[in-house]
Amino acid sequence: MKSALIRAVDPELFRKFKAIAVLRGITLSQAFNEAVELWIDNYEKSLSIKGEFDKNNEFFNRVKKELDRKYRGKYVLIANGDIVAVVNNVKEAYEVLKKKKLRRCLIHKVGVERERGEWLWGSIEL
Repeated sequence: MKSALIRAVDPELFRKFKAIAVLRGITLSQAFNEAVELWIDNYEKSLSIKGEFDKNNEFFNRVKKELDRKYRGKYVLIANGDIVAVVNNVKEAYEVLKKKKLRRCLIHKVGVERERGEWLWGSIEL
């Protein structure tokens, strides 16, 4: 394997990194490879979350008028860019999410305007 030189590394961060590698009994190259894999996985997950978020919102905006006609007063659950359920209350929505093992879902009460702002996924993950 080819060697690499990394410049301008924060000395305190590197000290902690090296200490943890020693405590775990692994080489710095093993620790670095592990850290980079985790960093890449985290980045790729954030892209898929963003992609799903955008897909759900685009779908919602496209069908909003139809939802208003058909399901006024009901809760519509949208995941993976499609309607997964229409329920009467939040408790039923929770049961659907649990049963279908959905961790991310747009939930909209039809006929009620969405408030501006954003919940981070972690605040509604099951």
